[in-house]
This record gives sequence, C-alpha cells and structure tokens, in this order.
Amino acid sequence: MARNLRFVDELMDNVENASLLYSKAVQLLVFILFEAPSLILNPPLSLTSSDRYRLRTYIDILKNRLGHSRSQRLALLKSEELRSPP
Repeated sequence: MARNLRFVDELMDNVENASLLYSKAVQLLVFILFEAPSLILNPPLSLTSSDRYRLRTYIDILKNRLGHSRSQRLALLKSEELRSPP
C-alpha cells in the first residue's frame, strides 16, 4: 500500500513527498540489511543470501527512483524560477 502511495505522489507531481518516502524506505531497508541481523532478538533475525540479494535489489531500485524524483524536483524548481519575475 505504501509503495502505491509513493507512485501516486510521484505521478500527481507531489515530488517532494515522493522523495521523502523513497528516502525513508531506503533507510529502513538498509537498516534491515545491515543492522537488524546484529540485534539481540528472540527469535534472531536471520537473512538468507536470497533475502540479502532481494533487499539489495529493492534498495537499488528505490535509490534509482529517489534520484529520478530529485531530478524532477530540481526541474520543477528551475521552471518556477524561470516563471517568476526578478
């Protein structure tokens, strides 16, 4: 559901919110991939190599979308600057 909201935000030109959500998703997945396995949990978090590969793939995809969203945001800001009189 949250993933759909990011795409909706992006499609509806709410680029700033989409970027924020992509960034938070990346942070969460990075935490799960690198930090969470070292936490003392019962039962312990154990990631298979397939899980780690999938997480890395998701992180790469989200970073790509984040970069795209940031580029869109910069383009919107530049177009707004050009429209506003000095």
